[in-house]
Amino acid sequence: MTNRIYYFTGTGNSLSVAKLLQQKFDGETILYPIARYLNDEKVVVEAADTVGFVFPIYGSDAPWPVKAVVEKMVIEGNPYLFAIGTCNERGGCCMDLFGGLLKRMGYTLSYGKKLDMPGNCMESNAGENAERLELEDFRVSVFAKNINNRFVGSCENFDSPENNAAAGKAKFAGSPFATWYINEETCISCGLCEKLCPMDNIHLESGTPVFGDNCALCFGCFHWCPQKAIYKEYGKFKKENSRSQYHHPDVTLEEIAAQKK
Repeated sequence: MTNRIYYFTGTGNSLSVAKLLQQKFDGETILYPIARYLNDEKVVVEAADTVGFVFPIYGSDAPWPVKAVVEKMVIEGNPYLFAIGTCNERGGCCMDLFGGLLKRMGYTLSYGKKLDMPGNCMESNAGENAERLELEDFRVSVFAKNINNRFVGSCENFDSPENNAAAGKAKFAGSPFATWYINEETCISCGLCEKLCPMDNIHLESGTPVFGDNCALCFGCFHWCPQKAIYKEYGKFKKENSRSQYHHPDVTLEEIAAQKK
């Protein structure tokens, strides 16, 4: 049995889930970083028994880069399709929307689930984080058992014309939420943000990180910055950095950066 998992991650939650599934699936499982396919005109998914997607949920939807790549996919054969979205309790109708995207392309999502994990955008407290990380392996084991057994769950396959990559990218345009700032007094020009950004959206100019317009709002730059020098003028993402940092304890910065190689 051959399984293929396409994943997108900024702080490691989704990659951790993908790696756990890889351990628990029957047969060979190969992981594919979605960020590597953003510039491809067509993404061919070779025939497999199972094809899955693991990604964080942003605003009750899949991140726009995930949708952008999926919209270019040609999935060979007739595999069992699944999706798992990591979130901070607010998964909303994401799986219905994602199922609708696949349906519009001629495919059927058989199994879609959300998984509560520590928040990287909206903050969750230390107790919630500890509980969710403790339960992660058990919950993923349940997902893996259902997928191995080809369980078919209910999915309304709701879709709408604006549920596409372009709409997702423009969702926060013009709002303070879309803009990142650098505290030049604390930034040490280490370049970690440039190294890890899965979108190649950050580049150092004279030692200062400069952001482009291709942000996926993964918040990786904020959470991995050793100086907390990256901030937003939004809620707790202020210059005083009252928002705590988080990244999954079982995922390394090198694994995050390797998405785009």
